[in-house]
Amino acid sequence: GYEGAAALPCVAAGEVLGVVWLGFRGPCPHAAGDRALGEMLAAQCAQALSRARLLAAQAEARAAAEASARHL
Repeated sequence: GYEGAAALPCVAAGEVLGVVWLGFRGPCPHAAGDRALGEMLAAQCAQALSRARLLAAQAEARAAAEASARHL
């Protein structure tokens, strides 16, 4: 089991896209460096989620445009 845990929001452009949950076998570290590392990880996850959303939207738009072109 876990003795400590941290939940860090994944925020991009002011929108919460998810949460990074970290479990620790010992007490949750509270050093500033540990917190900064966790926040950096959450920020990178948010950026990846945001890019994945954009890629999915682009693929949907392309598919819709191709379907419309076939009906012309």
